[in-house]
Amino acid sequence: MKYELRHLSFCETLYQSFQLYFHNFIPLFMISFISNIPSIIISITMGERLLIIKGEYWDIRFLVITIGISILCTALSIELISKRYLNHQQSIKQYIQNLLPFFLPIIGLYILSALIIAGPGYLLYSITNSKTALALYLIPAIYLLLTLSMSPQVLIVERQKVTNSIIRSISLTQKRKSTILGFIMVIGMINFYVIKISNVIHSIIISQINPTYYSYLISMYTLRHLVDILINPFITCALILIYFNLKIEKEGFALEYLVDQLGSSTSGKK
Repeated sequence: MKYELRHLSFCETLYQSFQLYFHNFIPLFMISFISNIPSIIISITMGERLLIIKGEYWDIRFLVITIGISILCTALSIELISKRYLNHQQSIKQYIQNLLPFFLPIIGLYILSALIIAGPGYLLYSITNSKTALALYLIPAIYLLLTLSMSPQVLIVERQKVTNSIIRSISLTQKRKSTILGFIMVIGMINFYVIKISNVIHSIIISQINPTYYSYLISMYTLRHLVDILINPFITCALILIYFNLKIEKEGFALEYLVDQLGSSTSGKK
């Protein structure tokens, strides 16, 4: 499908995000599913050990693998969706080859962004040992999150360096953080209701088959992964469109130049 490359309104962005998602559902689902297979396996094999009396906790290995897989899934989805949106059709193999030189920078970007956002909060809590102070840091943390929200798109689409991606994200999101926050809130609501509906369906099924406790855990973790597999690609589609909106709005150049510039990004900056 050929997409209309122009600045989109709030509702148009959401609508076209759904279009991108459903028109590219099979490759997006495959990427998300394959990327989550290790997490699903770990959930199944470690299900009994991931639960303690006071609540749930995640094994450090589970966290590391999950985060790494999530980064890979997101990066590959960004590469695919940005090219499809600009009407540059490639195979999955080509998308992977495009990303190989940027795999370490992508991981470095996420680590650096996490340190920038969470680092001050951890330092504040270490000094004050106060949960109130940590809660107060939530506002600047959200501000930093919005400020850096476009850096993965910049790095992958424009082939920028890690530091340049952060600087570009700061520039693109300037005076537009409320718009980005609005999109994130809407996406969060969609995610919330999908989870609620899936939990209701899960409860109905469980009440009918009366499984063992371990089977219940397995089904619960599997359902959570399935929701993630379905929702994460849509979030990527929405963020890609937000990025292009900001780029068009802020830089205001001809859309033909946008296609030429970003369409040839695989041979661009290294």
